[in-house]
Amino acid sequence: MSPYFTKLNITVSSDGLLLDATKMPVLKYYDAAQKHALRARKQFDNYVAIPNATYVPREEDAQALLQHLPKELVEIEMPDLWAMNIRPQHSANVLPAHRDMTRLASVTFFFDTHGEETSFYEYEGANLVKVASFVANSGDVYLLNNDKVHDVRLAHPHIRKSLGFSFVTTPFEIVHEKLRAAGLAD
Repeated sequence: MSPYFTKLNITVSSDGLLLDATKMPVLKYYDAAQKHALRARKQFDNYVAIPNATYVPREEDAQALLQHLPKELVEIEMPDLWAMNIRPQHSANVLPAHRDMTRLASVTFFFDTHGEETSFYEYEGANLVKVASFVANSGDVYLLNNDKVHDVRLAHPHIRKSLGFSFVTTPFEIVHEKLRAAGLAD
């Protein structure tokens, strides 16, 4: 098991789901760079962070996706669904290096992807070192350890659309174990 992410044995179609965040209320707006993004900007070339937001999807979309999670996991914590549409302004845009402050883990459903790379980092001294990465395809579902430093290299001019369930109090390792026991993770 990777301590950063796991591709799940789930494939989901976007048919019937509302993915256009302009039709959803804003859940949270992120415009301040964390210390990890400031370190990355000093360390990496062409690292231009953009602000971003999460949105509140429709309840029927949450219910449709919730059926993909095992009952044993949902009994531990009923996760909330969020939506994200990331629109890069130019080719160097990145969702900056950060640790999520609002969740420990997420089950993220990727839609409308265009080769964006999600990377995870550890510190060696004062430097960030990439330790793992993945490129999700449309329809892929990943378990992410949001308590680890990560960023996303965007694919200008495309909008990356995703929906994700937040696990606020349940650590990545426990979410992974419940998904593995249900045959949804290796």
